[in-house]
Amino acid sequence: MPNLRLTYRPDYRHVYDAAAVLHHQRFSRAQNRRARLVIFGSMFGGGMLAAAIGIGLNIWNPAIPALPVILALLFLVALFYAGVIAPWQRRMSIAAIEAASPTTPMDFIADDQGLHWRGAHMDFTLGWSGVEAVFLTPGALAFMHGALALVLPLDALESDAQRRELVELCLERMPEAAARKSRDDKKLRQLLAGPG
Repeated sequence: MPNLRLTYRPDYRHVYDAAAVLHHQRFSRAQNRRARLVIFGSMFGGGMLAAAIGIGLNIWNPAIPALPVILALLFLVALFYAGVIAPWQRRMSIAAIEAASPTTPMDFIADDQGLHWRGAHMDFTLGWSGVEAVFLTPGALAFMHGALALVLPLDALESDAQRRELVELCLERMPEAAARKSRDDKKLRQLLAGPG
């Protein structure tokens, strides 16, 4: 594949998916583990504070449920947040972005200079030397550069064979360290190993 040129309609869901995966690509396992410890530690600390308040209330008025009931309620609240509030917040954020900035057709070009995204409101080029990794999200190829994950929806490409060709082109042209990091992505390896 010498060069690639195609037009597609962007979908903000792909940007959210890539952002969710970016921190796993950007930071080491130890850094990601530390971040999870901080998040879960603060949630646990907040839960313990709520439990302490519940126990205090139970001491003050024995009719108020004891610790097991309080912890069960905290667990149910966490499940509600993870299963209802977080997905709702994601959908509402995407809808607000789409309402404020409706998508228009986007041209994508991969050539000797790098990767180019051109649309009615944007003209962006990422040179090959700036591609730090390429990875797969559920619906897109994401190209990592600093804190950015620039995306190309998988359905913009006609087939897995064309997706493979684009990834192989990227791996050939991007810096060797970035290509090695990209090859570490399990989903990308599966795409590259797929049938022709």
